Amino acid sequence: MDPADPRRRPALRRYVELSRAGHGIEDSRFTLVPFGDGMLPTYCLDHPDPVGTVVMFAGFDSLVEELLGYARLLHDSRLRVVAFDGPGQGTALEEHGLKMTPDWHLPVAAILDHFGIDDAYLFGLSLGGCLAIRAAAREPRVSRVVCDDVMTSLADCVLGQLPTGLRLMQGPGGRSSRIRLAVIDATLAALAGGDPDAASVPAIAAAAGVSPSTIYRRWPDKADLIADALATIAARTVPLTPTGTLRDDLVQFAEDLAAALALPDARAIARTMIAHDNPAAEEVRRTFWNERLRVTNASASRTSWSTARRPATNCRPTSPTTSCWSGSRARSGCAPS
Repeated sequence: MDPADPRRRPALRRYVELSRAGHGIEDSRFTLVPFGDGMLPTYCLDHPDPVGTVVMFAGFDSLVEELLGYARLLHDSRLRVVAFDGPGQGTALEEHGLKMTPDWHLPVAAILDHFGIDDAYLFGLSLGGCLAIRAAAREPRVSRVVCDDVMTSLADCVLGQLPTGLRLMQGPGGRSSRIRLAVIDATLAALAGGDPDAASVPAIAAAAGVSPSTIYRRWPDKADLIADALATIAARTVPLTPTGTLRDDLVQFAEDLAAALALPDARAIARTMIAHDNPAAEEVRRTFWNERLRVTNASASRTSWSTARRPATNCRPTSPTTSCWSGSRARSGCAPS
């Protein structure tokens, strides 16, 4: 709903009312905790005989009322539960104007001070998992952290679900982009060495100056990483730019391909991926070509040429050993669709 929509605020308040009623949360459980120039909307579910205290919050674009179901379950397990909207979240933003901050130990400290909590478990959901870790690093009263999960980048979360070709269209800039390019370049350098099996994730991570876990968050396995690296160098050197006609597209592709294979690193990488026929290399080739030919077929389908004189085609590799740019040790081609 648009921020200027006059129905927005009444709808939000109605949602809060229904959430409290649906989870059986009395109004007396709700309080406002002073913080900076605003207030932190907070629910406190005290327990007569608690075994511990859990402080809960969610992530970007969240409302504390979304956590009330979790809060009731934890409370039923003999835990004192405090759930709040921090800066940039829910009504802390909507009604009290508090903007998001990476210094999450500050709102956590305000909550711990207000309720006299000396030993707390932090429970963060979504981006809240990352915020919980940040808070625990600088707030000594936090003894344990539960992250469900640790979403450090909304952009990576969304883009990671897209095909490789669309991920490559994201604009440059930002730490996430720099990390990705560093990892991709380290992967390409390893492949240029002639042995894809030697391009281990720990070795690539060390060369890129990141941890292996950083790589695995973006690429579930090494085959995905290598396929992305190949798609990157292919997009850089043979970009498949539509010219408007099929003939000109093919001519441009051939010229770009010849120029790319004249580059020592590109030639070495292509030779490496052709020469290895293990299952991992085959999976890389398959992933690469599925995406590459999706782009190619989309380009061909936009081209106006007579199907009366030519049968419809659907380009796909006809050999599992197709190389990374074109050609194969056996054959490749276009089969009638």
